[in-house]
Amino acid sequence: MKDFNLTLFAEVSLSKIISDRGRIPWNISEADYHFRKRTLNHPCIMGRGAYEYFLEKFGQPFDRRGNIVVSRTGEVSRANDIVLVRTLKDALVEAQRQTEYYPTDIAYVIGGKKLFDIAISLPQTRCLEVLWMNKHYSGDLKFPEIDYNIWKEVSRIPMNAVSFTRYSRK
Repeated sequence: MKDFNLTLFAEVSLSKIISDRGRIPWNISEADYHFRKRTLNHPCIMGRGAYEYFLEKFGQPFDRRGNIVVSRTGEVSRANDIVLVRTLKDALVEAQRQTEYYPTDIAYVIGGKKLFDIAISLPQTRCLEVLWMNKHYSGDLKFPEIDYNIWKEVSRIPMNAVSFTRYSRK
């Protein structure tokens, strides 16, 4: 199997909020477009709660991406077109397997908070891609602190409602 890298992709408010009661507290089409553009043709690892939210918002699992869902209980509301695993370690094995037939060496971790908290420290995580909302939002879950002793900002693209920022491991 070839080597692969993890990239965390998150939409984050200026107040570092990523969720409010299981929902992303904004609905910005520019953010949805950028998310799709970046993650297309890549394996995407997500927790059960994130999967359930995306399923409700979009009506189906993501097309043209590997949908790898981590659920400790092994249960989700709809298991079509996904690979269901119980641990992040199992998700990483599956993501590496999927990079064999996607034209990429990158797998994305796209939420939720528990996976972000773990994955940001993994040696396979080489990049953070953060869509910073250009506004403060309230909510109950925050993105993990970015340790600037470990991560450096390599690019920032301001857009209308968001700024796309890439960080790489030093």
